[in-house]
Amino acid sequence: MRDCTIQNPQAKKIALASLLLLSVLMALVVNLYFGVDVVYTHVFYIPIICAGIWYHRRALWVAAGLGLLHIICDSLSAHHLTGASWMSALVFIGVALAVALISEKRDALYNELHKINQAMLDMVIEVDPDGIIHYVSPSSMNVLGYTPEELLQRSIFDQVHPEDLPSVKAQYDAALSGRQSLSLTCRYRRKDGIYSQIEAAANPLSDVSGGLESCIIRFRDIAKRKQAEDEVIRTKQLLADVIDFLPDATYVVDQDKRVIIWNRAMEDMSGVPKEEILGQGDYAYTIPFWGDRRTNMLDLIDVGDEEIDRNYKDIHRQGNHMSAEAFCPALYNGKGAHLLGVTAPLHDETGKRIGIIQTIRDISVLKESIESFEALFMKSPDAYMIMEIDRGVISDCNEATGIMLRGSREQIIGKTPDEVSPGYQPDGRLSSKAAAEKIAESLRDGGNRFEWVHQRLTGEDFWTEVCISTITLHGRSVLLVAWRDITGRKRLEEEQNRLMKELQRSNAELEQFAFVASHDLRAPLRAIESLSLWLEEDLAGILPAESAEHLWLLRERTKRMEALLDSLLEYSRIGRKKAEVVLVDTAALVKNIIDSLDISGRFAVTMTDLPCFSTARGPLNQVLSNLIGNVAKHHDLAKGCITVAAVQSDNLIEFSVIDDGPGIPEQYREKVFGMFQTLKPRDEVEGSGMGLALVRKIVEYNGGSVTIHAAEPRGAEVRFSWPLEIKGG
Repeated sequence: MRDCTIQNPQAKKIALASLLLLSVLMALVVNLYFGVDVVYTHVFYIPIICAGIWYHRRALWVAAGLGLLHIICDSLSAHHLTGASWMSALVFIGVALAVALISEKRDALYNELHKINQAMLDMVIEVDPDGIIHYVSPSSMNVLGYTPEELLQRSIFDQVHPEDLPSVKAQYDAALSGRQSLSLTCRYRRKDGIYSQIEAAANPLSDVSGGLESCIIRFRDIAKRKQAEDEVIRTKQLLADVIDFLPDATYVVDQDKRVIIWNRAMEDMSGVPKEEILGQGDYAYTIPFWGDRRTNMLDLIDVGDEEIDRNYKDIHRQGNHMSAEAFCPALYNGKGAHLLGVTAPLHDETGKRIGIIQTIRDISVLKESIESFEALFMKSPDAYMIMEIDRGVISDCNEATGIMLRGSREQIIGKTPDEVSPGYQPDGRLSSKAAAEKIAESLRDGGNRFEWVHQRLTGEDFWTEVCISTITLHGRSVLLVAWRDITGRKRLEEEQNRLMKELQRSNAELEQFAFVASHDLRAPLRAIESLSLWLEEDLAGILPAESAEHLWLLRERTKRMEALLDSLLEYSRIGRKKAEVVLVDTAALVKNIIDSLDISGRFAVTMTDLPCFSTARGPLNQVLSNLIGNVAKHHDLAKGCITVAAVQSDNLIEFSVIDDGPGIPEQYREKVFGMFQTLKPRDEVEGSGMGLALVRKIVEYNGGSVTIHAAEPRGAEVRFSWPLEIKGG
């Protein structure tokens, strides 16, 4: 592996030129002065061989030139051309060609070896029997961080870890003395001072006499490999830990069907500790399930087996993965259980199968649930259907569906939804297209509810309410369709719509009546009032006192009638016009009401926790004004107290108007909310009897409620709730 030839190109040129010059001078001198050619012709071989070694086939030109020189010199000395000189020239050319071919082959082999040497990841060194390094491959930089020159003439043992050195030396000496190959691992110091794990392989080389000449040693840094091996070990341990803590019972067997993993869930299910089963073969893993040794799902991975298949049902294959259900009678001390097993092969990184894994889940409760579902499904008074998602057909239905469609179960199964529907739905869409859209919505959202017109097998159309849900049945997704006949409800809705139209017409007539009452009836009342005044003026001095009192009563009745009309008009307008929502300070609102009623001198008014919030000012003002006005109107004492309070909850405010007046007897607390209702004769109290009726309608229209309670020690308390978000009627 050591090359002793001249490597410098310039040195080669100088050496070859010097040899040629000496050869030519020798030929001329010897031939001219001595007349002999034996010596110099042998000298010509030296530059020819060197040219062949260094310049390969270009040595032919050197041989040809020297041959021509030999022919010329020979002819000069002999005064004629001889055959010997021509033969010598041809020999020169032959020698040059032979050397060139050998050198080319040698250099090609050397270059190939050099490329291999350069490409090698391993470091290769040559040492003598004493362990002194004489050759180092370029890969030393990658393996140890040293250049080849830095390692030459150093001992191979210099970088060995002190703890490993005695063992390495002993193994090395034993290998050399026995002329045997050696392979060992040790810690070797890199240039950066770090000891790296090295794998070394040594091959002693003998000389021609059989003595030890040198030793070729290959160094390989296996630190990364060791890390990878450690990582594989950690990964395998992690995988084993993961499998061990899986909630599903899981076990793994190797290619010889010996148990290599048996997790905790499997211990709990089978009652067999892993210590008793690991390493066991000969179908020992089937005993806890079946009570004996037998083939099972693991044997169905590659090929089917009718005898094994009989123990399982709902077998599904996807590639070489398989799932199946079975009842295993030996589990849980002979009680048995329905199990779902999933089996798959395990492969290494090369794709070679190394084992089989099986995961098992107890589905006994699920099986019971499915059986209960199927029983309820068939016997339910409501109509149910099962639809296949992929084919879009009815795969099952219960008795109620047959009754609803006026057909047998056999007639219904296999039909599509549009086949039990009229051609078009009430909105004008094709039933087939509309059904596809509803199914797509159900799959997208996980369920759907809608109304649909179906058609009985006898040809009658009828309305249904349909509820579709996606469920898993026997391991596959299907659509559960629940539906009921709502023809009666649709008739009621139509009747309700008719009544609503009647109500709207009645409301329009009422509005027209209110308009007439407020305008057309008001004018005669004003005329009556004016006529009574004119009579009183015309008959002044002669009108009897009794007649004057009658005229006064006439005018009062006219005013009362006008007030009734105003209250009636106001009552009819509630809810027709939406009031503007503004920020309302209820304390300021109550103060304005007290001032407008001019009762501050008679009543002591207390306001407690009145809020400031956004609401319809007009309706709230009317409610509070009517309630406070009622207190002032019906109070039986010269002086009184009024308390207006509020309590706020999540979405409403409860107001209270409390007085210390005569109160309202319990039997009248609901009656007073009626229209034109008063507790005193109309001649004794001013008012239309519409105040509390207006209060209730405004409060209830806006989503609240109003009630009357007794106050202590006397008086009444009116409570009404006012939502924070109102309609504003």
